[in-house]
Amino acid sequence: MIKVVKVLSAAMGVLIIGALGLLGYGLFYKTSPQNPQQENAASPPAVAVPAASTTAVEDFDAIGLAQPTGSVIAQVTAQGGVVYLTVQGGGVSDRVLVVDLVKRRVVGRIDMGDADSRPPRPAK
Repeated sequence: MIKVVKVLSAAMGVLIIGALGLLGYGLFYKTSPQNPQQENAASPPAVAVPAASTTAVEDFDAIGLAQPTGSVIAQVTAQGGVVYLTVQGGGVSDRVLVVDLVKRRVVGRIDMGDADSRPPRPAK
């Protein structure tokens, strides 16, 4: 009877060690890349960014922003041929100006103040 218990204990030990070995192999297999193609397939695709239009410095002319005196440009963000200027001060609420460098003019304005503080728009 004792010999049967010893054989069963040894068999169970071998099974436990084998199961742990298979578990370790599975973890190693899942975390290491099989080949470079599979690693690249898992990564997100690269996003194509259009090239910014370039304007020579000697061809560049002043762009009027039409902002009140005392205004300060707090931040500049460029994206392609468009520049976003965060403007503060000048007695009005903060605002973002969208400047198109190709057309050389302000194409948009976003006011950060209350809707009631803005002057009314003319009727069409």
